[in-house]
Amino acid sequence: MPKLGDDPGKDMMMAQFSRALSLESLAVDLSGRLASDFGSHAVGSSFFERTSSIAREHRSAVEAALQRRGGASPSSGTVPSRGTSTDAADGPGSSLGPLTALHGLLAETVSTYLMAHVMAHRVFDSDGEGNAAQLAETLMKDELQTLRELSFLTSELTIWSTTQSGAECHCECPGCGLGMCLCSPHGVNTLEELVQETGPVPVGRDKRGIGVRKPRQGSPAERAGLRTGDRIRGVDSVEVVDEADESVGIVQAGVYGHASGEEVRIRREQPDGTVDEIVIKKP
Repeated sequence: MPKLGDDPGKDMMMAQFSRALSLESLAVDLSGRLASDFGSHAVGSSFFERTSSIAREHRSAVEAALQRRGGASPSSGTVPSRGTSTDAADGPGSSLGPLTALHGLLAETVSTYLMAHVMAHRVFDSDGEGNAAQLAETLMKDELQTLRELSFLTSELTIWSTTQSGAECHCECPGCGLGMCLCSPHGVNTLEELVQETGPVPVGRDKRGIGVRKPRQGSPAERAGLRTGDRIRGVDSVEVVDEADESVGIVQAGVYGHASGEEVRIRREQPDGTVDEIVIKKP
């Protein structure tokens, strides 16, 4: 097993793992903060809690690998400032600064493990149990998956955070005109289109209609009883199966097809699984 100081390449590999150790510690703290910031957002808080837990596991694995190789102590890995403020001026109560910082942190961690992986092969720490190349590859895969999941959550989390800060949707599309903001699915679908050529989209997206974000205060949708956490399963007699652009288009067309004063019938699924129909009068 390579030891620190035997070869410049080995020293460089160890330096990357030491850097990864510090990055994982930052991820534990930042994910913990975001889990608190998004505490009332079930999906967001769960994701950040899981991300913090993964970072802890990674930190322990890297620490053990460094110690086996006679490397840096757990406290010696340092990360220069990346120029990313977690307290960006995004408005009162906004969590967009920390969210942006976590994106950057995960991307940097992926890069660090990639460099460690390449160097591990170069110094032939790539064979046998506990080899550095396999460790770096395994941790890099976890980081990439976490980064992809975060990317697909960002549209929803951005809307939730800005809504919590008092910013309402002023989009003039038919759905938003009723107070049913459909901007989050559009953001996710746009990202999905842009990354299709890089690989499959993350699994686990909810296929039960369109998730309802907080309706605009005083809007027809709010007055009709539509609430955060509901899912739109149909409009009038047309079924809505997921959050793809086609499904969003069904809702938009359904609302658009009604004249002012007419009733739009929305089939919704509540968080407890109850499916019912609410009637929203188009303004």
